[in-house]
Amino acid sequence: EGGSAPWDAAIRLLDEMELRGLPASVRAHNAAIELRAAACDAAGARWLLERMERRGLQPDGYSYTSAMKACGRAADAAAAAELLERAELIPRRRGGQRQWLPRGSPG
Repeated sequence: EGGSAPWDAAIRLLDEMELRGLPASVRAHNAAIELRAAACDAAGARWLLERMERRGLQPDGYSYTSAMKACGRAADAAAAAELLERAELIPRRRGGQRQWLPRGSPG
C-alpha cells in the first residue's frame, strides 16, 4: 500500500474485519494501539480505546499500557495519568477469580 503508514493499515484492517462480519478482537485493537504508540500518537491510541468501548469490547491491561506508552512518547502526561486512573478500574484475575482491586493496591 504505497506510502501508507502501518497504523493506517491497521485501522483499515479493523474496519475490513467488521465489514466482513468478523468481530475485531481486543487483541487486534491492541496491535493497532501498539502501532499508534510506536508513532507517538497519543490521540490515536486513545481514540482506539474509545472505539473498543463503543464496540462493546473491554480494554485490558495491555490496551491501557500501550496507550500510556503512546502518551509518554508524545509527552502528554495528563492523558497518561487519566488512562492510569481508568486502568486501575479494570477487573483482574487472581486464583481464577475475577476481582476488582481498590485503588493503590498492588496488582
